[in-house]
This record gives sequence, C-alpha cells and structure tokens, in this order.
Amino acid sequence: MAPHRVTLGDLADAAHAEPALRVRFTAPAGPIPLGFHLTEFKRNTVDSIDCGGVVNRWQEAAVELLGDTTGRAMVASTLSAILETTVNALPGIEALPLLIEYAPHDATVQRFEVALATVEGDELVVTLRDTHGECKANTRALSSGTACCAPGCCGQ
Repeated sequence: MAPHRVTLGDLADAAHAEPALRVRFTAPAGPIPLGFHLTEFKRNTVDSIDCGGVVNRWQEAAVELLGDTTGRAMVASTLSAILETTVNALPGIEALPLLIEYAPHDATVQRFEVALATVEGDELVVTLRDTHGECKANTRALSSGTACCAPGCCGQ
C-alpha cells in the first residue's frame, strides 16, 4: 500500500493551527536551514503513457524551496498566509498531493514528498521523504495476479 500523500491543504491546516511556531523542513539527509525561501508554487498536470501503453493523467502541487537565503526562520503564520494566497490564486491546489522541490544554495533540485507535519517543541516540523519511481504496468499486474511483462506490457 502506498504511503499517505500529504496535500497542500494538510500543510495549510497545520500551519494555521500553530501560527507562532517556527517552520522547519527536514529532508532525509537532515534539516533544511531555517532561512529557506519559498520561491514558487506550482499546480502541475502530468500526462504520461506507461510501458504497458496506458495513458495516465494526474495533478500534483509543488513548492520550490531554496536553501538559506534570508538567515531568518519562517513562522507558521507567514507560511499560512502564503498558502492562503496560493489557494486563492490556484483554486483546487489545496487538494493535490504536495511535492517539495528543494535546491540547496541554488544547486541541483531534489524532489521530495511531504510525509507529515508535526509539532516538535517550538517548531512545526515538515518531514520530507524521497520520491520513488514506479512501473505502473507492474503495479496493475500485481494487483490482478499476472506477471508484469505479460502481452500488452512494455510494448509487447
């Protein structure tokens, strides 16, 4: 079973509930410096065709997060206000699974899913997890009890 996908709305609710807390994002390699900058919010529509020839379409929300640019910690009330502006400008984005695109010091962008947002002491900690590839044809095959590379899969 796939893990729960946190939505932009879930993060907005957590930030709204604890407005005075500092916001900390924690990636699998460790905490992201507190002076991060939320530079862009995106509502992406993905159209794809998998190796089994099935066309897929989904939407996701993405936040571009730059490494320490301000030297100041963001508080949850600021995050809440930014997310409210985003939801008003891009209706429906609050219901979409949320990805964080993190570029430490303008380096290569890494993509993470949001695992959860929890209160830890005086911080709202947004825990990130690595994203993983998936063979959708294999996932369908496993759920139906057939082999991945049966006729019709992988162009066969």
